[in-house]
Amino acid sequence: MSSDRKGSAKSKILVADDLSDNRLYLSAVLERQGYEVRCLSFEQVSLVQQEAGLSDLILLNINAENERSHAIWQELKDACLTAQIP
Repeated sequence: MSSDRKGSAKSKILVADDLSDNRLYLSAVLERQGYEVRCLSFEQVSLVQQEAGLSDLILLNINAENERSHAIWQELKDACLTAQIP
């Protein structure tokens, strides 16, 4: 996708990760490509669910050592509003 998306709506991407460095990096890269990016930590889980419903894509860091990330993924897949969002 090119960054010359003038006149068209920006695709919305939700980045959910507990590591702020990961959120900052992904946000910078995606915004340069013309995406609208919202970043949240796992501590903001209620916002993750709300924002996810408004997103076109969810980037969720699934970490084998972090059970909360798996729980959030399952909640998003179980919710009607977010189940079909990749």
